[in-house]
Formats: sequence, C-alpha cells, structure tokens
Amino acid sequence: MLVHGIISSRYLLPMVRELARSTRVLVPALPGYGPRDRVKGTPDLATQADAVAAAIVEWGVPTTTVVGHSIGAEVVVELARRHPSLVERAVLVGPTGDPHAAGVFGVWTRWMATAVHEPLSFNLLTVAEFASLGPRRMIDVVRRSFADPIEAKLSEVRCPTLLVRGARDRVAPQAWLDRMASQIADTVTVTLADSAHTIVYTESKELADLVIRFASGTEVASGLGPQGLDAEVGVVPGQEPGGRRGPVP
Repeated sequence: MLVHGIISSRYLLPMVRELARSTRVLVPALPGYGPRDRVKGTPDLATQADAVAAAIVEWGVPTTTVVGHSIGAEVVVELARRHPSLVERAVLVGPTGDPHAAGVFGVWTRWMATAVHEPLSFNLLTVAEFASLGPRRMIDVVRRSFADPIEAKLSEVRCPTLLVRGARDRVAPQAWLDRMASQIADTVTVTLADSAHTIVYTESKELADLVIRFASGTEVASGLGPQGLDAEVGVVPGQEPGGRRGPVP
C-alpha cells in the first residue's frame, strides 16, 4: 500500500512499477484529493487513516506493509496507531511533521531549498498539481500537520518501521528522523545518497528494492544506503500478500 503526499498519487507511478515486479500494489487516493472532494475542505488525519484502513480491508488482505511519503507518512503513523492489526510493517519516506520547521513559512522555505535538487519533470508536475488543488488547500494541509503533531503519536507505533530520506532532503532532515527513531520501538533509518525529498520518484528502483527487503523480513542496515541495492530479497515474484500465490494482476 502506497500513501501519497500533499499532491495526488500520480508521482508515485515509478515506484508502483518497480514494486509491481515482485508484489501486488495498491495506491488509494486520500479523501480530499478526488475531483469531487476538492471543494469539501481538508480532511483530518484520522479520516484519511480510516479511509486507508477501509481500502486495505476491501483489498482482502489481513495485513500489509504500508509506505507513506512526505505528509502521507503522517497518515501512515495515524493508521498504525488506529488500526494496528492492518499494518504489518510501516515505511515512512521523507516524513513531514518536524516541529522545528516553524510553521507554514518554515515548511515552504525547506521545500524551496530542496526543490533545487529535484528533477525539472517533478517540479513541473508539482506546479501543475498545486494549480489544480489551489494554494488554500496546500496551506490547510500544512497547518493540519502542525495542529495534529505526529511526534505525539510515534510511541504508539508498534510495528517494525523503516525511516528513509534523501541526503539532500531539507524537508525531512536527519535530526528529525533521528528523533522519530528514538520514539518508535522497532526502527531502522536509511539515507539514500545524492537524493532529495521525492525519492519515490527519482530513486524508485533503489527505494523499491529497499522496501521489498524490509517487507520480506530481510535485515536492512541503518545508515547510508548504496546507490544500488541487492535485488535478491527472498520474495517470490507473483506471490500475493497473505501467502497466496498467483500471477501479479
């Protein structure tokens, strides 16, 4: 299960393609991001987490690995604490919610400092998404993050958790991930060199390999991750979540 960030899930397609080589992948649209939802305001994290939980149940698997990127990582934390039986493992990629970001302006400053390290294709996609969703929605999402702080919930995350960031990511600095890791009981932190915030888009192969290793129970070492990870991870291609085997749909 992949949970998108502040823009719609289109930018997750490279990651979906890589993961689909080994497993089934579900990418739900969070409440508030569908064409009919955009005029209804910004749902809170609990509403979004409950929607993801409902999608997992409808998917027909008893439990799964859930990957959240950016603000989507905050949704995954809420999901893990509200519906722990559905989340076997959690992967938080470039997680937002650092209280040291100093509000909406601070987050925007961090994002602009990081954007210079992102590819032009992604920045153009982001501009188009922002124009579609509108600046008020973007500001509301960031304000919601500070009003419902993720840090207060981290100790309630009981599943094994992988924290991943790019070395050039100013949105999710290393100090923030270290603080998160100190509050989650079972955590591994990995930094991908020469990457920024949107590693789900720019480093999809490396990140997908890392996620598959983690989801399969293969040990993942903390620290600086290599540019290319071992693809032999003990996952049977075509094996569906829950132990059922068959072709990947």
